Amino acid sequence: MKQLSQNLKTALQEVGELSALLYLSLLITDEEFEGWKAFRNYADEGCDIVIIGHGKQINIEVKTRQTIAVSGDENICHFTVTEKERNSSRFLLAYWFNKSTFFIVPTEDLRPVKSNGDTLYKFVARYSEQNTDYTDSSRHYAHDWARISEAIAEHG
Repeated sequence: MKQLSQNLKTALQEVGELSALLYLSLLITDEEFEGWKAFRNYADEGCDIVIIGHGKQINIEVKTRQTIAVSGDENICHFTVTEKERNSSRFLLAYWFNKSTFFIVPTEDLRPVKSNGDTLYKFVARYSEQNTDYTDSSRHYAHDWARISEAIAEHG
């Protein structure tokens, strides 16, 4: 399988994290979320973005993948997080770059897999060319920003 160079992997990661931060910042500008702010996380390990407000914090891990420059099935995209990332975050924001789609996945919905004796956690997005839509297992996570709104409201 063809691999992206490290500088392109880093650029893709930045695009995903900054796009997620922008979407989250726009989401919480609504009056009902007054006092909440979204930040890139530079302090703690295990999450990329934190949403903070009213003494509460919601941690989010962002993973960005693409299926343009790699060989393989262009209709399946794997997003994998470490056990620490899963346990440190409430949500995985899985950004499928070439489909311009964010999947908002609660970390408890991630599927455990074994890799070299370690437990990793995975979300697999699937697109059906025949139906020109995501499959049932992916569709209900696609662009479902309401999951994060509900989490903020729980803490509000």
